[in-house]
Amino acid sequence: MRILLIHAEKFWWKVTKPVRIPIRDELTDENREGMEEDVLVAFTCIESIDEDRIEEKCLKAVESIMEVSSRIGVKKVILYPYAHLSNQLGGLEVTVKALRIITQNLMEKGYQVKQSPFGYYKEFMLHCKGHPLSEALRVI
Repeated sequence: MRILLIHAEKFWWKVTKPVRIPIRDELTDENREGMEEDVLVAFTCIESIDEDRIEEKCLKAVESIMEVSSRIGVKKVILYPYAHLSNQLGGLEVTVKALRIITQNLMEKGYQVKQSPFGYYKEFMLHCKGHPLSEALRVI
């Protein structure tokens, strides 16, 4: 699993069209388009090597996100599926499961979490804050 973490002044996304895969999140008014300010954006990629220990990897991902968020003082997270971080992608079912596990665990720990929908092309705008801790990559 790879997670690119960006502390954003502002992050906005909007779904443009579905990816040609058989499994995707259902679109709702809440996830079709979203915007947050002063937020930690977690561009997340599930890899094939994660599949055998997906629950363990998800918990480590949550720990990593919490560690970075505590260092920058932010309790808002956008979980953004981002296949472009690897060329060895995990299966669709495992990826959907992992995103849900990470989202649920962060919410249980008091984080405000939004997840952009899996299985769609999206346009987005990102305004990175640009301080020394505003960009981080975690390989889990």
